[in-house]
Amino acid sequence: MGRLLAYLEKLPKLHMLIITVLMIVVLGVMDYITGPDLSVFIFYLIPVFFGTWFIGRGAGVVLSVMSALSWSLADRLYTNTIIPYWNLSMEVAFFAVVTYLLSGLKTSLESEKRMARTDHLTGAVNRRYFMELAEMEMIRMRRYLRPFTVVYLDVDGFKTVNDTLGHRAGDALLQLVVKTMRNDTRATDIIARIGGDEFMVLLPETDFKTAHAAMQKIRLQLIAAVAGNFPVTFSFGVVTFHEPPRSVDHMITLADNLMYQGKTSGKDRIVHEMYPGDEKTASQHHAYIR
Repeated sequence: MGRLLAYLEKLPKLHMLIITVLMIVVLGVMDYITGPDLSVFIFYLIPVFFGTWFIGRGAGVVLSVMSALSWSLADRLYTNTIIPYWNLSMEVAFFAVVTYLLSGLKTSLESEKRMARTDHLTGAVNRRYFMELAEMEMIRMRRYLRPFTVVYLDVDGFKTVNDTLGHRAGDALLQLVVKTMRNDTRATDIIARIGGDEFMVLLPETDFKTAHAAMQKIRLQLIAAVAGNFPVTFSFGVVTFHEPPRSVDHMITLADNLMYQGKTSGKDRIVHEMYPGDEKTASQHHAYIR
C-alpha cells in the first residue's frame, strides 16, 4: 500500500484527475447496471479520497459533486419526486465533509513533517534532516562520481551579541545569516542549522573552484549584512569531496575541524580542502584571511 501511495504521489495531477474521473464513470455504470438492489455508494469515496489527497481540496469538491450526481442518476424508483433532490444534496454534503476532513488531515500531516525537518527559529533544515540529505548525496556520488562540497560555518562573537544585545538580537542575527545565505545559494543547495550558532551547507555537484568562489561571495555578503548591527565575523570550514567519506559523521568532522582551524588561526577565514587529501591536492589548500 505504501508503494502504491508513493507511486501515485509522483503522478502528474492531470493524470490523477483523469484516473479519478474514469473511476467515477466506471462506478456510475456499475451502479446503473446493479440498480437499487446492490449499492456501490461507499466505493465513490475512493476517487474522492485520491482526488483530495493527491490533487487538492478543489479537485476533491468537484469529484464529490460528480460522485453524488453519478450515484443519483442510477436507475432508482422513488415514491416522491422530491426525494432524488434531497438525496443528491445529502450526498454532496457527505462527500464535501469527507473532502474537507481529508484536506485538513493532509495539511496537518505535511505541517508536522515540515516542522520535524526544520529549525523553528531560522527555517533552515535541522541537523537530523541534514544528515539524511547528506547520506543521499553520498549515495548519489558513489553512483555518478560527481563531486560535492560541505561547509561548516560558525558565527565568531555570537556569545557577545547575546550577552550585550540580548537573546532577541541573537535570534535576529541567526535569522539574518540564513536569509543571506539563501539569497546567494542555489535552490538545490541545503542550508542547515546544526547548533546554536553553527550552520552547514551542502552543495551538490560542486567542485573545488566553484565552491571556493561561492564561499568567498557568501562571506562578503554576510559581512555586509551584519555591518553596523552586529559585531561578528564568520569562520568557514569547507571540504570538497571527490570521493565519498566513510560516513556522514566523518564528513561533518572533516568540515568542523577545518572551521576550528580557522577560528584558532584568527577567525574570519575560509579554510578549504579537498578530500581525499594528498600531495597534489594539498597544494590547493586555501585559507582566506580578511
